[in-house]
Amino acid sequence: MKSIIEKRSLNVRGALIALIISVGIPCFLLNIFLLSGFISVEQQPFGIHLIKDLLLIFHWIVSFIVVYAVLRKQNLSFFDIGLKLNRTGIIHGIGILIFSELVILLFFLVFVLSVDILGLGFLIMELSSQSHLEASLSLWIVLLIILNSIFEELVIRTFFLYTFLNRFKAQLIVVFLSVIIQISYHTLLYGQEWLLYISLAISSFIYSMYYMKFKNSTALIIAHTIHNLFAYGV
Repeated sequence: MKSIIEKRSLNVRGALIALIISVGIPCFLLNIFLLSGFISVEQQPFGIHLIKDLLLIFHWIVSFIVVYAVLRKQNLSFFDIGLKLNRTGIIHGIGILIFSELVILLFFLVFVLSVDILGLGFLIMELSSQSHLEASLSLWIVLLIILNSIFEELVIRTFFLYTFLNRFKAQLIVVFLSVIIQISYHTLLYGQEWLLYISLAISSFIYSMYYMKFKNSTALIIAHTIHNLFAYGV
């Protein structure tokens, strides 16, 4: 399966700096907030603290500016690395969402059949009683969900994959690294709910493989947005 990723590549050092600003620093600060008691893993990421929401927006804006500057230095734009404004992105996005959810469902069905049914029932009951999305949906939260989906898919996933898929032949390793980065960005949200990490790893792997094949970030943004909207109770 031949990837259609373009041959133009980014400067790795600039890309790493952008990723540290976009992922590394926020994760460090979020852990500081967690230790200080300002936030907790039981809280949803949006809609609880206005200050935290505004800090997230500020972080997203800074990250977009940094990534944009790195792209412009290489005479590239977000459109060159996968942002496409066409109907295909909508169709593919819905398809990716359905496919990834079916794969996750199949995985857990196999999991149920493979372990002690009583023990698994306990795990499922415990997991279902720990909702990490607590507040009701509002226009403000919808806006934050959309912005977060754009940030995660365009900056964290697309920018990383575009940079390193063009640099290394071991593309599956790059995809797995992308999955690890996505998981690390959700550690405060999921806490120790390890079944959610498995779901995230599966969907993230499917999303990254899709990008490697089709290089369409719009589809990923749409799939991510719809998934999160349903997770918040649409």
